Amino acid sequence: MNSLGYTLLSMLVRKPCSGYELKGYLELFWQAHHSQIYPLLNKLEKLGYVVYISENDPIHKKIYSITDEGKEFLQEWIQGKTAKPITRDEFLGKLYAISIIDPKRVEELFQERQAYFQKLATIHKKTLDEIDEQFGADLTGEGWESSFGRYLICKRRYDMDLAELEWCQWANDQYRQKFNNKNFSN
Repeated sequence: MNSLGYTLLSMLVRKPCSGYELKGYLELFWQAHHSQIYPLLNKLEKLGYVVYISENDPIHKKIYSITDEGKEFLQEWIQGKTAKPITRDEFLGKLYAISIIDPKRVEELFQERQAYFQKLATIHKKTLDEIDEQFGADLTGEGWESSFGRYLICKRRYDMDLAELEWCQWANDQYRQKFNNKNFSN
């Protein structure tokens, strides 16, 4: 089983979900496509680690739940050594060559980055607000335990979004100062 399969099981500990819901939750910390998720869910089902029910809607959506066997299997993975995080960021790859980039393009790169992280910050703040509303700001409402991991990850992502926005502003200011460019729009 690959790490994504285990992560899907982890997410199902919180609550039963469709593949579509799982993809949405994964976006907090993992880049995966439906073409990866659904085959893994099928494999997990064949192994007896998840079961599903089909909702009687027009698309017969499958709602997956983790089984006791799936929880035991997941516990084995949790006890193992954690792999180092993988980082891949095209923006930083481009920025590494900042000395040869046209100043207008540098400005665009920072604007694109800031717009992206502002959008994420808005989404993650909304999720945190929803969790607060459901379980209380101090996370003591009934059933809070199953959402605590999600809360921790959303809070981390939100803090990272804000830090990235702050860093973008700082880095762009540094670029302007060091390269002494006069052709910037504010």
